[in-house]
Amino acid sequence: MANIKKPSANNNILGTTKVPIVGMGASVGGLEAFESFFKAMPALN
Repeated sequence: MANIKKPSANNNILGTTKVPIVGMGASVGGLEAFESFFKAMPALN
């Protein structure tokens, strides 16, 4: 589980997570591109 700290005035949250967090978005026309992208990714071992 990720170790995420709440930000505060004296706390920089950069570098506090143990897993990368990625945000992705697309309109309806971009869904096909997402499908192609994920189909091309290698499977986890």
